[in-house]
Amino acid sequence: MAIFRPKGKGEVPYFCGAVIVHEKFLISAAHCYLKVIPQYRVTVGTDHALEGGIDYDIEEIFVHPKYNGDNKDYDVLVIKLKDNLTFNDRVQKIEIASQDLEIDDNAMLDTMGFGWTNPSEENSFSNQLLRITIPYINQNDCKRVFTKLTSTMICAGGTDKDSCKGDSGGPLTYDNKVVGLVSYGLKPCGQVGVPGVYTKLSAVRDFIDETITSHL
Repeated sequence: MAIFRPKGKGEVPYFCGAVIVHEKFLISAAHCYLKVIPQYRVTVGTDHALEGGIDYDIEEIFVHPKYNGDNKDYDVLVIKLKDNLTFNDRVQKIEIASQDLEIDDNAMLDTMGFGWTNPSEENSFSNQLLRITIPYINQNDCKRVFTKLTSTMICAGGTDKDSCKGDSGGPLTYDNKVVGLVSYGLKPCGQVGVPGVYTKLSAVRDFIDETITSHL
């Protein structure tokens, strides 16, 4: 887990989540992308948004060429850092799910973030990293809520626990692998019967791998 955020101490110290997948590369949601790269940084190694951790400068950001801002299709980007991360007991990479991974209907998945804790309270970001375990929702069931769901999306949740604004780009994990990135949902967060939508990483794995390989 990493923090993708503005430099300096502004009113919103947190912007989006990101996931460490390589010593020099992270992944996040494409809708988190802002072109003013020098004004942003990545913080790793802390479970508090307002203190601790180590900041790294961003060299370049690569948005999936098929990303659609209207329906969040292919909602993934790759962040390249200027310097390699130093791995230790608080900073590690996670393996990305393979393209043939299948998730059981009754599986429980984990997601985490520093996002809003109260969907009706503006900027109710959490200083403490929060983590929840939520059920996987298959495509057919999820399409009853999100009719425009695509093959690059998976769903989880539908309980009173949910990812929310500010959690975007953070990980959805299963069996010690990252299978998704927080993408979007319906307002307010945490509605029973309404899952959250996550970028399906097995569907965009080629883009991630090719981007890292060609920009080492």
